[in-house]
Amino acid sequence: MVKTAFKLFCCLFALQLSSQLFAAVDPVDFSQQPELEERYRALTHTLRCPKCQNQSIGGSDAPIALDMRHKVEGLLREGKTNQEIEQFMIDRYGDYVTYDPPFKSRTYLLWFGPLIFLIIVVFGFWMTFRRKGDDVIYDDDEDSLDEDDLHPSKGGQK
Repeated sequence: MVKTAFKLFCCLFALQLSSQLFAAVDPVDFSQQPELEERYRALTHTLRCPKCQNQSIGGSDAPIALDMRHKVEGLLREGKTNQEIEQFMIDRYGDYVTYDPPFKSRTYLLWFGPLIFLIIVVFGFWMTFRRKGDDVIYDDDEDSLDEDDLHPSKGGQK
């Protein structure tokens, strides 16, 4: 009885995983217009999903990515160019929706953020390792070692 329940659980778990593998597949029919299908595939792989961060809308199964794919399909069927479609998506979702955001005042952090982070990390390491040499403590108390203790070959041994 336990083995049967375990096998059933494993089968249901495998079915659940396999259904998620094909979640982002869109049944878009451009059979009469193969050039539109090529443009659709190119656009859905160059536009970024706002929810999934570093995943294209073509590979994302988020609801917003599905809406964006439908909008791209509709704009293609209306005869819009790739640049017009990308501009529409930028106007609607912001510069983040492209993998290559334009260089302007609102995107300075996107362009210079990694460089600033790297400079901060290098400066932190430099300060840490520079300070290690300054941490040597000199003790001038009477209990300190004298010169003979440091170099036994020079003086008498105790």
